[in-house]
Amino acid sequence: MCSVPHALARTHQHALIVTCHVLTVRSAVLVSEAISWVDRSRNPICFWEVGTAEGKGTTLSVVLALEGEQKQTGRGWRVVGYEAMPEAANKARRYWDDYGNVQVVQEFVLTGDDFENYVFPFIEGSETKLEPLNREFYYKFYGAIEQQQQAGTLGGWLKTKPCKPDMVLIDSTRFAH
Repeated sequence: MCSVPHALARTHQHALIVTCHVLTVRSAVLVSEAISWVDRSRNPICFWEVGTAEGKGTTLSVVLALEGEQKQTGRGWRVVGYEAMPEAANKARRYWDDYGNVQVVQEFVLTGDDFENYVFPFIEGSETKLEPLNREFYYKFYGAIEQQQQAGTLGGWLKTKPCKPDMVLIDSTRFAH
């Protein structure tokens, strides 16, 4: 991960490249390429990241790429990071707190009906108990999703849509079914 101060706006991009892990810089280059495909008339660019975690990895790559795009084209931008895990969402919010272009939302990027119809029935995974994230784990986790949301240990269903996304990046490992 990067050891970049949360007030990224006050940090020069070259310092970021020196400070950041090489993977983040390479990711920024890949994201820059993808952003170049967004219709030039779209200003500002709205970028949704699904699975923000603590906001220090892919989110940073996205911000670097969008800042580069802004320098080249003058287009503004906004990042909306969705993270359903409360602890991670809170860390991401604190990390990006002083940066107005980044908003972290503690929600799933789907509705309860979407989940019931398109996710839960199609959960794959190993049947073996040797793997920590096997099918049984997911059935238990998702089977109690409403209770977890009510208890505040899991984010809610998608309600917050501050801008129409020009690009959506799904950055999830454990919960991308």
